[in-house]
Formats: sequence, structure tokens, C-alpha cells
Amino acid sequence: MGGSAAAGRFPLLTLVLAVFMAGYVMWQAGRLPALARAGGKRPGSPVPVTTLALSTTAGAETPLQPAATTPDPPASPAPRVLSPRLAACCQIAMGVTMGYLLILML
Repeated sequence: MGGSAAAGRFPLLTLVLAVFMAGYVMWQAGRLPALARAGGKRPGSPVPVTTLALSTTAGAETPLQPAATTPDPPASPAPRVLSPRLAACCQIAMGVTMGYLLILML
């Protein structure tokens, strides 16, 4: 038999955890189409400060002045994931692997 001695003591717990992992994988797979694609400019990103504006009045030139800067965006409570679909696919792969290993423990 390929299981360890510790796995024989709690087969019901192992089975419950394997069923949980199967449900988790199905839940993640169901969310996959709704996740946003990575790439492109995110809405609300700040304008670069290095932009310079040239103002002329009545034909007289004035020196270059920095353009108005936008305030920093408010801090978000959680970091943004660069590619949510890729992160979900990695979680699906980990869930399948963990479920498989739990079934092997039976």
C-alpha cells in the first residue's frame, strides 16, 4: 500500500478535504471567464509628472513650466494582481494537485 501510517488514522478527514479541493477547483474554474484580462492602461493611473507645458501670451514666449500634476491615487487595501486569470489558473493547478495527493493518501 502506498499511503503513510498517518493517513490510515483519518480517512474520513482525507476524503472531506479531497471533496473540498474538488469544489474549490470547480469554483475557481467558474470564476475564470469573469476575470479581467491583463495589459493595457489601468483606469485611474496618474499622469506622468515629467510632462511640460509651454504657455505663450501675446506672442511673447515664456520658459517651460511643469504641467499640473495629479494627486496620488488613494492607497488600495489589497495589492492588485497583474494577471488575475493566470493567478486563477495557478490556483486551479494547485487545487487539482492537492486533491490528487489527498486521494493517494486513502
